[in-house]
Amino acid sequence: MSKKINISIVGTGLMGLQHIKAIQKSKKANLHSIVDISNNAKNLSKKYKIPLYSNVSELLNSKKLDAVISFGECGVAADTVVSVNEKILGKPGSPEIALEMLQTLSGETHKVITGVALIGPKGRHSLVVATQVKWKELTKDEIVTYIETGEPLNKAGGYGIQGGGKDFVVSFEGSFDNIVGLPVDEVVSCLSDLGCTCS
Repeated sequence: MSKKINISIVGTGLMGLQHIKAIQKSKKANLHSIVDISNNAKNLSKKYKIPLYSNVSELLNSKKLDAVISFGECGVAADTVVSVNEKILGKPGSPEIALEMLQTLSGETHKVITGVALIGPKGRHSLVVATQVKWKELTKDEIVTYIETGEPLNKAGGYGIQGGGKDFVVSFEGSFDNIVGLPVDEVVSCLSDLGCTCS
């Protein structure tokens, strides 16, 4: 007999509910997790006794930990994205995409969102930290000059606040470390709760 596959459902709207019902009836699949933040998702998570994640980043980071951390060890996996005007911006990877991203961020307020999964001797935990960042209006010359430094290519949203990107920031609300890429205070607190010593 072949092994059942594990399936995660993203969203618990009408289609998500239909998928959940189909998986529950299937002899070939297990409902592994739900990725959603609605009350409906919380109720389904309790009903089916399966993990609930608030976003795909949390789920993926949890899987990363499973691949490299043994039971009882301490570990952290995290990914950061930038969200602006309902668009999600990852790492641009090319100067052309960086130009497009930075023009999108220019003069706008955006969110830097980090999904974190943690594991330790006392269990596991996941969290999402968001920081709101307001940018000044940029000229195309400013953007091109910044791209020529190479810094934007491997940064979520195409900028690093710890580098040249700091010159574009007017203000922010929330964790500065989160904008850099890891909400350190929140991570250290969670690791401590999970039985890990941070020094």
